[in-house]
Amino acid sequence: MYTVYLTPVLFFASLALLWLVYHWLYKDYLVDRFRQRMFELRDELFDEAHNGLIDFNHPAYGVLRRTMNGSIRFAHELSVLQFFCTSICVGNTVEEKKEERYNFQREFSEAINTLDEPTKERILEYRTNINRLISEHLILDGLAFFILIAIILVIPALLAYACYRHVFSKMKSLINRELNALESTALSVGKL
Repeated sequence: MYTVYLTPVLFFASLALLWLVYHWLYKDYLVDRFRQRMFELRDELFDEAHNGLIDFNHPAYGVLRRTMNGSIRFAHELSVLQFFCTSICVGNTVEEKKEERYNFQREFSEAINTLDEPTKERILEYRTNINRLISEHLILDGLAFFILIAIILVIPALLAYACYRHVFSKMKSLINRELNALESTALSVGKL
């Protein structure tokens, strides 16, 4: 008797708990993981610059270091949802602007053109690693986000369908009972 009332309460409490685990625990873990890996990559770049791969004052070093610092600073805002919203809403307006204050591709291309080939290849590896870390973060965040959204949307739909079938079968049996009574009455009246 009480399970009929308790099941929806437990279901929504479970959904709330899942959301809390995702939103606070899992996302915090992802942000910490991303920042730690970006710190390690930045430290590796610093060590290579210290060992003479590239001068600390070289523009390519500066662009990569500032990009890593910005990624570390704003890692808490980096999510698949934010990425898609920014891509859709801001993407066209950025392309329409002729003069941008910061344009990574332009600055980075200009900076690495002055490097010798082995150094250029190593610096390009750092850029690839930055992009890999960002992509991993977005994929891990998006995977959990879409699974949670699927759970939030699919399970209530399945529950609604089950309730509909239950209510429909009850209504059908009630209507059949009443129709049987009506048909029985019509049958008895029709005998005369």
